[in-house]
Amino acid sequence: MANISRSQKGCLVCKTRKVKCDETASGCVRCYNLGLQCPGYDSRQGRFSSSQASSIVKAIYHDAGRERRSRGACDQCRQAKIRCNQLRPCQRCEKRNLHCTITKRAGSRTAQHDQQLTALNQQPQDSHSSGTPCSFPGTTATAALSNGDADVAHMQQLLSTEANAQAPESDQWLFSDNIPDQLHLLSPLIDRYFERVHSIRGLNFIHRPSFMRALQEGTLQTKYGSALLHIVCAFGALYMSDRLLKSRHENMPGCSWASKAQCQAFHDLGSVSVQNLMALVLLWEYHVRYGSHSSSLMIAACCSRAAQLLRLDVDHQGDGLQQGGTLERITTEESHRRLFWACWFIDVAVGAGVDRLLTISRNIPDVPLPRCEQDFIYQISTTTEKVAPSDFVEGERTVDRSQQSLEAWCIRINYLRGLTLRCVRDGYASPLPWETGSPFRQLVQQLQNWAKELPPHLQLSEENAYIHRDQRQLATWIAMHVTYHVVHCDLFRVTMPSYTFPIGRLLERAPPEFIRIYQQECKYHAEMISRVFQLGLKHGSEALDDTICRVCAYESCRIQIITTRMSQQSRSPEWLAEIWQNLETNLVVLDLAIFHPDQKLSCFRSLMNLLGDSSLFELPEKWVPQLRLLDRDRDCERALQPDNPQSQDHLHPLALFRVAWDEITTAQTPRDKNNSTDPPHIDLSASRSCSYSADQIHGPSGSEQASQMPASATSPATREASSISGAADGLNAPTWSFEPDTSGNSSDTMVDPFAPWELDVPPQQEHSDWLGKANEVYV
Repeated sequence: MANISRSQKGCLVCKTRKVKCDETASGCVRCYNLGLQCPGYDSRQGRFSSSQASSIVKAIYHDAGRERRSRGACDQCRQAKIRCNQLRPCQRCEKRNLHCTITKRAGSRTAQHDQQLTALNQQPQDSHSSGTPCSFPGTTATAALSNGDADVAHMQQLLSTEANAQAPESDQWLFSDNIPDQLHLLSPLIDRYFERVHSIRGLNFIHRPSFMRALQEGTLQTKYGSALLHIVCAFGALYMSDRLLKSRHENMPGCSWASKAQCQAFHDLGSVSVQNLMALVLLWEYHVRYGSHSSSLMIAACCSRAAQLLRLDVDHQGDGLQQGGTLERITTEESHRRLFWACWFIDVAVGAGVDRLLTISRNIPDVPLPRCEQDFIYQISTTTEKVAPSDFVEGERTVDRSQQSLEAWCIRINYLRGLTLRCVRDGYASPLPWETGSPFRQLVQQLQNWAKELPPHLQLSEENAYIHRDQRQLATWIAMHVTYHVVHCDLFRVTMPSYTFPIGRLLERAPPEFIRIYQQECKYHAEMISRVFQLGLKHGSEALDDTICRVCAYESCRIQIITTRMSQQSRSPEWLAEIWQNLETNLVVLDLAIFHPDQKLSCFRSLMNLLGDSSLFELPEKWVPQLRLLDRDRDCERALQPDNPQSQDHLHPLALFRVAWDEITTAQTPRDKNNSTDPPHIDLSASRSCSYSADQIHGPSGSEQASQMPASATSPATREASSISGAADGLNAPTWSFEPDTSGNSSDTMVDPFAPWELDVPPQQEHSDWLGKANEVYV
């Protein structure tokens, strides 16, 4: 029998677990079965003490996204007297969305071992305070390895593992009442905030180098305030562990820190300050994602008034140069400017084009656009232009915008969206929408001009996606492109028979060709939203961090379902398969972007009803179980509807004001506890932490189109519409050529949770019972 050279120790993981190691050259089988990276078989690993070896092994588990098996059952299984599989979290707790905890008994071996590790981790701080050199865990092993001839790669791996061993044993510290005061715990929280939240929709008003310097100097609370520090840490805690965010615990990581931030911000509400306003803006974002929408609505009002009190809505451009031009002054000026635009974004999101809900975004702000991120970081004072109506008129542009920031282009497209939402609510516009010079046609031209002037580095392409991901701007870049397409959908869907807006009264006399062209245009932009999402999902759920994604995905689904049902072209299996790929992409986006279970359930119920009642689509097997959860006779459907449809101002079901209205009306009229149950939890196959591959989301054709389609591209329907603009002025033909339903089955239609109560809907074509489920008054 051939001699096999084997060490007497095995790998460090197997040695710590006290199991036999097979010492396979590429890594032992036991580590492979556990999903761990085998540390190798260097005999000098035997010089590690047991506590050092245990710390390194725990770091290996942590890097692999796993936790070591604990001894004994968790507290929840022990109390229920049910067998626990002893994982962390255990299978039962993860299935029931319970917070899996393990309380170590006094005197147990694990408790004594943890006390030793805690004392060992405190040694560097004690030695530093006494003036002696720091002695971090693993330095003995590092010194021993440095005396040998170990290769550099293996040494770096061990050093990296030892550094990671400084991390806490579990995630319990993320649920504590107070933010950590240790620098090695506070730094990763702040890093995660800047990676995931800082660059979203104008929230980049904190100068990161100055913030990190204050962190190192221990002056964060003095310079930025306790409220801002707490909400920054609360955001960081949410993204410290994707597993915790996916588990959707009632007590989310960092939620107590967010509560403290809100208490402190409202305690200092009377003494208005820039730092307190920053905290309020981040609190608004936190509530919109994970908290109470009614609270976010009240915080939005505070943000608008605080911005006015601080005179952030007044042009201070050049003050940094006139008053000495110090770097600190330049940074402060740009930070205040970005803070105002963050408040402006909030007001646009809350108002949704309804005049009575708008404050600082009702008129064009007299504030320069933000500088590019590089100028802000390097504290370079540059001149930027302001938003003006002439910005969107071809031939009147006098400034080169190729070097303007991504935030500036986002502000312009959101400004056009506000104009669009107001336009569709105007039932007395003159000239008529199909006539030259009408507000409708002016908006179409302004959107085309915005796309034509978009610089090459901001257009939609695979290369730009990787560039903006590297610059931590992927979510903002994706949000800008889906906003561009959803603005077209907002404007063109008024020509659809299943949407009712005040401007619809004017379209009753519109030319049929006008209606046909813009229905095609609406379908084109709805499909483009799906393709943008397909491109973003290749890079993971981080691309969907902007809350506008949920609105765009929902609207894209509805429009594609309705237009496909109305289409008269041959419905080949390949064509329907492409449409379903788009719909499935949007459903994945909704699952990732909507955190509230009730809100997600309502959206899926509405869309699944449309899909399930249409014979055009055969639902894949993985979505069929979700349909079984949709109990259409549940009382929660009625609770999700506002009391008075007229008070909703034609708002989108996911609009902030409408969702907040639903919250307070549901709280004021609680259901009978004896006859109600909690809504079922929809647990879709998509994971918050995964990156969807191209094969899972779309076929090759969809990928190629998404990677080669710039935002400035216009569909054939747009070019065709421009050719009939002059001829349409003399036409006065009726638009709606649909026959009313005579089957008598309209009363048997199911109630859509978002359906309106009193609709002025034009006569429908055949199968109006199906289209009737799509009727809603919202924007």
